[in-house]
Amino acid sequence: MQSSVHTLDCSLLHLQRQSFIHRLSLSQNTTVSNFGFTSFFETTKIDIIIPVWHYFRKKQIMKKILNLIAVFLFSQSTWALSESVLMNQLNTDVIPYFQNHFQKNQFMGVNQVPIQYYVKKVSNPLGVIIFSPGQSEAALKYSEFLYDLKDLQYDFYIIDHRGQGYSGRMLPDPVKSHVDHFQDYVSDFSYLINTIVKPRQYSRSILMAHSMGGAIATGYLLNNPGQISAAILSAPMLQVNTGLFNNLSADLVASPVDVLGFGSRYAATQKPYQAQSRFEDNKETSSFSRFLMKKEIYNSRPEIQVGGTTYRWLKESLHYTLKIRTSTPGLLKTPTLIFQAGADQYVMSYGQDRFCEQLNSENCRIVRMGFEKSQHEILMETDSIRSYAIETIRNFIHSLEQKASE
Repeated sequence: MQSSVHTLDCSLLHLQRQSFIHRLSLSQNTTVSNFGFTSFFETTKIDIIIPVWHYFRKKQIMKKILNLIAVFLFSQSTWALSESVLMNQLNTDVIPYFQNHFQKNQFMGVNQVPIQYYVKKVSNPLGVIIFSPGQSEAALKYSEFLYDLKDLQYDFYIIDHRGQGYSGRMLPDPVKSHVDHFQDYVSDFSYLINTIVKPRQYSRSILMAHSMGGAIATGYLLNNPGQISAAILSAPMLQVNTGLFNNLSADLVASPVDVLGFGSRYAATQKPYQAQSRFEDNKETSSFSRFLMKKEIYNSRPEIQVGGTTYRWLKESLHYTLKIRTSTPGLLKTPTLIFQAGADQYVMSYGQDRFCEQLNSENCRIVRMGFEKSQHEILMETDSIRSYAIETIRNFIHSLEQKASE
């Protein structure tokens, strides 16, 4: 794994260099030349500083200090809202932006389940971004993320997966997170892309996804090679974290329970939606402001509340993610960027590592630096972590645009 980490660090050198220069140029609304740095960056000094930083980063005594410096230098995004103003602007700017710019649409998914999706269109788009949310998540939850990317010259589609958001529920109890077959998620998402998005013939198509949405997006990529320009996966669920039990042991419980007809019951440790959940008990984010934002969005809209998962969901997720890990994605040529959360308690990094190792190193990169202390929801984390993620996304998209223009 050391060699793969070194390869990753080198492959991200250009993005970090551009991010560093970009930070200085945006500071105080001035340009790089206003600071007198033009001649500095015209030399090779910045190209010396970053490799030296990578070298010393490997030294244990310097690692923590240098990581803090790196996050400060490369992640103070001027584009993202800060935690200090988020709750003040949630209902005046953030939510209204989503409601006013994203048009609601619907199609009938597998077994005639209504699937809701939202689309924002721009003039003369450079391409399209299609977002796949995680388990229990409504598209509305990503209002802040979409608000922070509002300047991108891309059309944007985001889906409410079956059983969550404003899409059709799978059980009489609408709060249970349940699916008959994990492939149903993938089939719905595939219909959105292949039938609704693709006919518009965008020059560039980018998948973004979080957690369970990452498994769904990966399923699409494997089933439709060559159809997507690039993918950005935040903490993708390529292996479920089943706690004290390994995946096999968890499956040995979930599968018989489902076969016996109790698959719609909550799996062990799972509960209904907790409106009064405490920040101290959450395993999703270190940001108190974004924890409050999530509660505000869901508590004020009971119709989109979703709780824990059922035994059937667990069984299906274990089987599908195992299928992804044991597949042969070597033929997958889609450039893929994976954000790996160091303090993730919902998905296991091994599944992400294994998937990426099977791809050509030029096509898959795992970003660990800057996310060492991140909990599962990287895009809902503290400012330093989240801003770094957003800027890395921006730089990755910009690199795709530059490559296409060469």
